[in-house]
Amino acid sequence: MVDTPEFQRLRGIKQLGAAYLVFPTALHTRFDHSIGTCHLAGRIVDAVNANPSSQRAISPEEAQVIRLAALLHDISHVPFGHTFEDERKLWPRHDEGGRISRFLTSPSSQVAQVLERHGLQEQIHAVLSPQPPGAHQPGRPRGFASLARQIVAGTVCADLLDYLKRDVTFTGLRMDYDERIYRHFLVADGQLAIDLQKGGMLRDDILSEATNLLRLRYTLTERVYYHHTKAAAGAMLSRALELATGIGEDDLCTLTDYELLAAIRTRCASPPSVHIIDSLLSRRLYKRAYVLGCDLARARGLQRSLVRRYHASVAERADAEREIERRCGLPMGSAIIYCPDDSMSLKEACVPVLLPGDGVVALNDRGANHPARGEIQTLEDRYRHLWHFYVFLDPAHIDKRSEVASVCAQLFGEQSELVLT
Repeated sequence: MVDTPEFQRLRGIKQLGAAYLVFPTALHTRFDHSIGTCHLAGRIVDAVNANPSSQRAISPEEAQVIRLAALLHDISHVPFGHTFEDERKLWPRHDEGGRISRFLTSPSSQVAQVLERHGLQEQIHAVLSPQPPGAHQPGRPRGFASLARQIVAGTVCADLLDYLKRDVTFTGLRMDYDERIYRHFLVADGQLAIDLQKGGMLRDDILSEATNLLRLRYTLTERVYYHHTKAAAGAMLSRALELATGIGEDDLCTLTDYELLAAIRTRCASPPSVHIIDSLLSRRLYKRAYVLGCDLARARGLQRSLVRRYHASVAERADAEREIERRCGLPMGSAIIYCPDDSMSLKEACVPVLLPGDGVVALNDRGANHPARGEIQTLEDRYRHLWHFYVFLDPAHIDKRSEVASVCAQLFGEQSELVLT
């Protein structure tokens, strides 16, 4: 499987997208991460089987399916994937749309050919295919595919445990988690959970380590994933792709990061898109001209409206960008709106845990009886406060920044929080 061209393509897709423009050593790839996730999925399986409190053992045949699904969980990633899927909402997420079927079932896919040859195509597709709403409701019976999905890409899972360490290492941050967390995985009530009890008493040390995972994920989100310079670079990439011609979702499934940049500059070029990519490659990144934070947007009742219009609707966002450029006398591609979704959910806080006297509950369940409830609630609140609405401006027109801020205040109904100097 590793030697298929589809899997080898992941060598050319950076794990953190454009974050290397902020953290120069953040050059690790989806290829590295996929192999690491496969390894850690195996460690979780071993931990479940070694835990005497686990209600279910995982057979060698099931373990093979889980590890293979972990290896392939990012096979459908496109270049700079989360930039296009999450930040500008050009396409569904790689794990939510039908893109994964292209790799797992298409006769032209060598990945699909390998799976079919080994009789594993149906099982892997069941684990990795998108789930309908409500598929993971509490109390609903869970089969093997659901358990495997939890191990690979659930809440606290092989995917998370790999990218936390990998992203911290390659961005140079000084954080880590204690690997003894692996010894406390088990299957309870048909789902993967962390065992926080022993002899009827709460294991405070394991609770602290589970909470530490949430702190680590929050810090990476604050300092890396939503860093304003990374956001600017991602917004530039998306606007360049939107202004280019002839590149669709299917095309991206065959490209690496640099092949996409080359395609935008050459065969699919438009003058604005070429200018944006040339600026990106020269690290002439767009600057913040207008900023609206979570607190003010919510207080004014603007946040949901902004998200509905400028995150969910590509057309409304493009219209607003062109209106800013028209009013300020700017060429096309000079102003870029960045509006992330407002859910900003810390999904890892929903990890199932086994508590003494309570059975299996979500770690962030307000009725759960453990001393970390307040800290977890605080982390979830802080996570939502990371939301910002930006308008970025081409530095070639930085003299227009005050004018852009004024126009944006008229369009979006609130003065910018950014103090211009």
